[in-house]
Amino acid sequence: MTVPPEPMMPRKVDGGITLIEMLIVMAIIGVATGAATLGLGALARQDAAEVEAHKLAAALADGIDEALITGLAQPVVWDSAGYRIGTEPLLVVAGGVTLTGGAMGLVLSDSMAGDHAVFVLQDDAGEWRVSVAGLAVAIDAGVAP
Repeated sequence: MTVPPEPMMPRKVDGGITLIEMLIVMAIIGVATGAATLGLGALARQDAAEVEAHKLAAALADGIDEALITGLAQPVVWDSAGYRIGTEPLLVVAGGVTLTGGAMGLVLSDSMAGDHAVFVLQDDAGEWRVSVAGLAVAIDAGVAP
C-alpha cells in the first residue's frame, strides 16, 4: 500500500518586518538627517551683518509705525553692541557685527519728515547700511570690506 503524499502546506506569513526592510528605513533616515544638518549649516554661514541689517530695518519701521499710531515719539538709542527703540528691550547684534553711524538723539515721530540717519552694520564679510529718511526705512546692499 502506498501512502499518498501530504499536500504542501502554505508557509505561514509573519506580520512583522524583515531585517532588510529595517536597514533600508534606517538608511533613509540617516540620509535625511545628514541633508538637514548640511542645510542648517548653510543658514549659519549667512552674512551676519545682512541679517542684523534686516532686523534693524524692521525694528525702525515698527518704531515709526508705533509713533504714527500712538502719536508718541520713539527714541532710538544705540552703541556698537546693540540698540533700543522706544520702550522695547535692548536688541543685541550678533557676535562679530558692529553697529555704527546714525544720528545721536534720533527720535522716531510723526513729524520727522526732514530727519535722516544712516546706520552701518559691519562684519568680516562686508557692511550693510540701514537708512531712515523721514518716515521711510531702506537697506543698501552689502559692500565687501
